[in-house]
Amino acid sequence: SIEDKPETKKDTEMAEHILRLHYAGEIGMHRQRKENEKYSAEDEEIAMKCVEPEIQPKILRKYIAYSKRTVFPVITKEAETALKDYYLNLRKQGEAENAPVPITPRQLEAFVRLSEASAKMRLSNEVTREDADRAIRIMDYCMRRVYYDYEADRFDVDVVATGMTHSQRERHVTIVDIIRELSSKSPDGGADYAEIVERAKDEGIPDDKAEKTIEKLKREGRIFERRNNRYTLV
Repeated sequence: SIEDKPETKKDTEMAEHILRLHYAGEIGMHRQRKENEKYSAEDEEIAMKCVEPEIQPKILRKYIAYSKRTVFPVITKEAETALKDYYLNLRKQGEAENAPVPITPRQLEAFVRLSEASAKMRLSNEVTREDADRAIRIMDYCMRRVYYDYEADRFDVDVVATGMTHSQRERHVTIVDIIRELSSKSPDGGADYAEIVERAKDEGIPDDKAEKTIEKLKREGRIFERRNNRYTLV
């Protein structure tokens, strides 16, 4: 996912770049449409230099095409060991009882492809340890942004499929079970909100997380709020 987080340094650079782009375009348009030119060709050239990329797109496309056509990297033992060790260390985190799956063979294939891409970028026919380390850094960063359970301090690949971490799923199951039990014992078939939260606390769920879970279950249509803060399963 792409996040837009305010950050003074990056925001300043982005603002200056956008304004320079417009300034360069405006000078070019002014020189094309106005007979009495206020800006010279030199002014336009200086403005364009400020927004030109370090590598021209045409050159970059040729470089990529050449790499695809001529470079066919083979993974070295050092790179293979680095990828295998990282993969197996993560897999071990899922060996505990009821632990979520931290990584799958599909992710390992992504590590290999990124390592190969790194080698191709260098026009190298060998995937080295450095290429493997680069792939690991990229994938580790992405996985932490997408499916890392910071509450449990572990990876949880099921987040991709379910949209929830293992910890969140367990809370959902617990809250639903509490509502089911309280409703079955209630004359009106409903469970009191305060009692749900209190029972959840007994199960190790803090009040704020219990309240958020109840709200999420309500939005998903899995529970229904009746009058006087009483809930039933749908």
